[in-house]
Amino acid sequence: DSLALTANFLIVCGGYRCSLVEQHKVSALLQRAAQCGITLGSLWNGVFAIAHSGLMDGFSCALHPDNQSLFGERFPRVHIRHDSIVIDRQRVSAAGPVSALELMLMLIQRHDDAETVQSIRNILRADASASQGDYTALERDKEQFYPATLRTTLQLMRSNLDERPSRSSA
Repeated sequence: DSLALTANFLIVCGGYRCSLVEQHKVSALLQRAAQCGITLGSLWNGVFAIAHSGLMDGFSCALHPDNQSLFGERFPRVHIRHDSIVIDRQRVSAAGPVSALELMLMLIQRHDDAETVQSIRNILRADASASQGDYTALERDKEQFYPATLRTTLQLMRSNLDERPSRSSA
């Protein structure tokens, strides 16, 4: 509880097998978070939890297409948009896994800056093909373009990696 009360965002992750029934403890936590001014968000069908707590009335949301009809019936005061990402005041939502990543990058940019987001995008593209014009794993070492904190973090991670076993020992 104390962590949620000091956060900037509280994101409810949904998914294919998630329960769409109200969880009273989750509703209470979401209500406390909203009272503290924390931005509430959802991925896929996680918006059901926020709506159950009464905190989506009058807001718009993105929602996975498979859940839109049921959600509209249960929560008529929430406007379902057919966008993959919706940011509506203190509520944010993404309809699926790809849009969830984009939403997270948008939130990071709002909270930090565009340089950090670009650095994250460069890291995520590290396994892309060079023929596509994207960064490859070999180009990942161009860290002078990364923020100092990210360079330090990467250096610490690399220095603490265990040696990988060779294929012949497997």
